[in-house]
Amino acid sequence: MIDRDLRKNFILGARLVLVLLLSLVDSVFLLPTQRVQAISGMSFSVTTQAVTNIGPTAATANGNISLSTGVTVDKRGFVYSASSHDDPSGANPQDSGYEYEVEEATGNFGAGPFSLPLNGLSPRTTYYVRAYVCSTWCNYGEEVSFTTADSIPSRSFRAGGWAPMSVGEVKGGFKVLINNGTSSTNSSKVTLQLIANPQLFKRMRISNDYNFSSERSTGVISYQSSYQWNLCKGLTSCSEGPHHVYVRYYTYWGRPTEVVSDSIIYRKEKPIIKVPVEELQARIVELKAEIAKLQARIAQLKEAKKEIFHLVAKGETLWQISQRYLGSATR
Repeated sequence: MIDRDLRKNFILGARLVLVLLLSLVDSVFLLPTQRVQAISGMSFSVTTQAVTNIGPTAATANGNISLSTGVTVDKRGFVYSASSHDDPSGANPQDSGYEYEVEEATGNFGAGPFSLPLNGLSPRTTYYVRAYVCSTWCNYGEEVSFTTADSIPSRSFRAGGWAPMSVGEVKGGFKVLINNGTSSTNSSKVTLQLIANPQLFKRMRISNDYNFSSERSTGVISYQSSYQWNLCKGLTSCSEGPHHVYVRYYTYWGRPTEVVSDSIIYRKEKPIIKVPVEELQARIVELKAEIAKLQARIAQLKEAKKEIFHLVAKGETLWQISQRYLGSATR
């Protein structure tokens, strides 16, 4: 009977020791914030939600706060960087290991969702973000990743969306010239001068067709100030006569311009070159001066001819006459 009671008391004591040991293990291995919450009875947490409004250089971070009754937090925000990091639970945002942070103005915040903008991002870059809330300590949500858009959204080049930008809306305008604005050419291969502000316009589209049909168009390409072009692109045969080239530019955020164009007459034979009147008049003056010189030389030769006949009549030989004019002729 005594042995049975001793054994029962031993088992109860062992169980009590085990419970104490488990409590001690929990207190040792709990995170600092969890230990404080366990002691104080205060509970607050935050979840990181999906990032929205993602653009090339900006996005909106979203989070949601959960609180126990009567608890408020005085800081909330987001930490983010281009590399992933472990949970910095308990650490201040500046010590979290993340490169950037954005925080709402200090206040008393209750439970519920909140959002803040992330600005100054790089296009086509993956970022990692965590929401955080702070009171006596800081809690962090799980890490969420997102990738920023290209510098020009793909939707920029689809029909609809923005109204085309007119020439009058842009300082200096924009246009296209074929072969620097000459009126005709005997080659179907020409050079386009694409005149636009390269800081504003980053893309363009060139076509021989106003509707920019695929077989006669470049599609959307990077802006270039000069471009080699074929007036007969997309044609099985190329006729002589007027040919038009159409261009549409796109701003760096994707807004298209109205269509601008230039034309040139294509002739397979060499075109007649038109010379300005002033240039012709100057050439005529030069020719008259050349003619005057020739006339003076002809007059000199006529006088020399008369003198030679006179010397022959006097009986001088041709050798004597050549000596007179040339000075040292040899036989």
